[in-house]
Amino acid sequence: MKIRSKIILSLLLVSALSILFVGCLGLPDDSPGYTPGSITGRIMIPNQCASCIDNGPCLPKSNGTIPSHWVPAEEAIVTVIPHAALTDEDGYYTLNNVEPGVYYVITATIDNLVLKDVVLPDGVEAGKTYDAGTADCYSTALGLVVEYLMDSELTTEEIGVALDMYMQDTAFDELVETVCCIIEDCGNVSSYCCLVDCDPPGFTCDATSISLNIPDPDCDELCTTISKPLTVRFEGKDDVVINDFNDPRLDWDIPGAIDFTESTGELCLDGSLGTYNIRVTYVDPIPDSCGSVSRTVPVTFSACSCPPPTDVDSGGPYSETVICPDNEVTVNFVGSATGSGALTYDWDFGDGTILTDAGPSPSHTYQYPFTGSPYTVTLTVTDECGSDVDTTTVEVEYVPCNCGECESYSENDCFSVESWTSYDGGKNQTTFHIEICDIDDGSSCSGLSHWVLETDASCISSSDIVSATPAYTSIGSDGSTGRYGIKWENGLPGTGECKEFKIVLEGCRVDELNKYEAILKYGTTVSIFDVCGPTCN
Repeated sequence: MKIRSKIILSLLLVSALSILFVGCLGLPDDSPGYTPGSITGRIMIPNQCASCIDNGPCLPKSNGTIPSHWVPAEEAIVTVIPHAALTDEDGYYTLNNVEPGVYYVITATIDNLVLKDVVLPDGVEAGKTYDAGTADCYSTALGLVVEYLMDSELTTEEIGVALDMYMQDTAFDELVETVCCIIEDCGNVSSYCCLVDCDPPGFTCDATSISLNIPDPDCDELCTTISKPLTVRFEGKDDVVINDFNDPRLDWDIPGAIDFTESTGELCLDGSLGTYNIRVTYVDPIPDSCGSVSRTVPVTFSACSCPPPTDVDSGGPYSETVICPDNEVTVNFVGSATGSGALTYDWDFGDGTILTDAGPSPSHTYQYPFTGSPYTVTLTVTDECGSDVDTTTVEVEYVPCNCGECESYSENDCFSVESWTSYDGGKNQTTFHIEICDIDDGSSCSGLSHWVLETDASCISSSDIVSATPAYTSIGSDGSTGRYGIKWENGLPGTGECKEFKIVLEGCRVDELNKYEAILKYGTTVSIFDVCGPTCN
């Protein structure tokens, strides 16, 4: 056994109890429903047996050190229900096909001598081998204590608590020494039925008080929560601090009108207002040890002396219409309420905007594209006695602009030009798309040097352009083509390539009836193509 601290020791004992319990009621599942693991360890015994129970102290193993006179036990029978194995000439054993995640007690028998060891549930892992170490006097004593606690019919949780107490008592140290004497004398500890049963560790303690703090809920509040921790005070031993209201040592007496959630300690009224007594009793888990102690605390559920606001009205429902090119609308709200003292109006406008203490009649602006319509608006009114809420709706109808559409395609032996338009009603912007493709194989046409999108000289300037991709070179008259418009010299298509040019203008600028022209300059050739072009307004 490799673990020595008091706390881990307790866990080991709980583990041992669990596997004994399994042994009594049924065998671990050895079906193919899991991937088994293995347990390995070592059994050593004194090299000679001499009576020592009545003739002075023996030499218990301590701090993980094997006494020098202990030797490997060959052909010792090692069992973990339902598995068994024999030790080799060096005292080592291996138990195969062991189910993972289970508490195990290892029992080794050679002639009349018996030793024990324990395995935690996380010790055995699927497909792996767990090293249990060397059994000794200490681990054997633990097995005897677990058997005694099992006979006391304690639950697994109660055993864990009891073991913590046992480990603090000198009786357990004496038990370890006695067990070691029996082992040194080659005796069978299992045949000594009164090692623990007839002389259990004793306690000189009395439970004297238990703390229980339950705040009274505010008026009109129907729930309160028990404060942590609960502290049990004793004469003769240290305090016990409990932070889990589900602790098996606690026995709660809760009136029927109260709903008690043990996982959180919350008490909620499910009956008439009034005062209710909450009682808790601490019961010591070890029979005939430190006794029990109770505490009763009254909890009062009451109504407030003044009512919360009444007649809360958020107005509405509200309805607005937005006509393109407008892309927002401001709604003026009218709220009201009756209450005591100063009233606070908090508004949630349903689009993610919340205004606190905004008064009864705030204004709020909703933005295109109005995807949240109808918006749910919540008004919360608070006074010195409490708060109340009211909801209404805001319906925004959006009428989009009718900007029309334009599409165009033309080509010659060297280039093709396709154009189309798109309109964003929320932003009131028109985008012109012109895709130019070099469709020549490079044998007869020169490369494109620049091109011009024809516009009206009187209505297009740089201030009208929101964006252009790629960036245009200039706006004005082009000397090589003799046309006025927007000129590009960058981002031009190479041989066999297509490039899209986009220009965004404010407003609806589509002319469905009249086509404009794109003028392409390549080599000494100037070619003209029909395209969708921007109007003045």
